[in-house]
Amino acid sequence: AAIDLLRERLSATNQYFADQQPWALRKTNPERADTVLYYTAESIRRLAIMLQWVIPASCGKMLDLLAQPKERRGFNNIDDMIEPGISLPKPSAIFPRLELPSTKGEGKNSAGR
Repeated sequence: AAIDLLRERLSATNQYFADQQPWALRKTNPERADTVLYYTAESIRRLAIMLQWVIPASCGKMLDLLAQPKERRGFNNIDDMIEPGISLPKPSAIFPRLELPSTKGEGKNSAGR
């Protein structure tokens, strides 16, 4: 039940990011792009705090990437906002890339060439 609500929130955050297209806004409206990135990061921060009990190591990495100090990662800090203008570390992968096994004949056209 609770995990389903968090998944819905994550999906909504992902949809907001995709709909707003901050990579395109960067060219036409950089201030709006910054706002989209900020609210996306803030939503991820809150989700990471709430999901720590399920995936603690991954959520810890997310909060590290959002430069959130360890003492501000508890449920009592859920309403604390990311400090605007905070310096973030270099991005890194949180989850390993999923490599699917190749299928025999992959990449060939219908004639087998």
